[in-house]
Amino acid sequence: MIFRLRTRPRKEKKSSRALIANRIDITKRSMIIDEKSRIEDWVAETMIEKNHQDAIVRLVDRRTQYVFLQKVESRQENEVKDCIIKHLRKIPLKYRQTIIFDNDKAFSQHEILSKALKIKCYFSKPYASLERSLNEHTNGLSRQYLPNKTALMNIDVYYRTFHKMLR
Repeated sequence: MIFRLRTRPRKEKKSSRALIANRIDITKRSMIIDEKSRIEDWVAETMIEKNHQDAIVRLVDRRTQYVFLQKVESRQENEVKDCIIKHLRKIPLKYRQTIIFDNDKAFSQHEILSKALKIKCYFSKPYASLERSLNEHTNGLSRQYLPNKTALMNIDVYYRTFHKMLR
């Protein structure tokens, strides 16, 4: 005997993650950024500690591949925003024109950051790691010194070692 099971039409699932408000897609940026010919373009990402308490904010310049790692106590939007502002304010305005984020909620205060630094903020497409290939490469390098299971208490030692390795 063959029974035909009744099936209900599937409902389209909406993402449970909220989108970041007023995000500007990476496709709307200037084509000169893709060339990596100028020092003014940055990429930002967060690295998370094993117990998801502490995090590291990583900024990478696309041209020079200068890496900045800074420990933050949590991935709260305010802490991440303040960390980025604190670091990029030290850099002259002519060397900070754009910054590219992934779709992490930690970067949801991009508008405040943009006004404070006079910088344009862009977001990559979800799950499109090819748009942030430099960041993925740097992630691999930094994970050599800060493996996934590393507690971030000794970040200063790792930061110095990693920074010397990149020079």
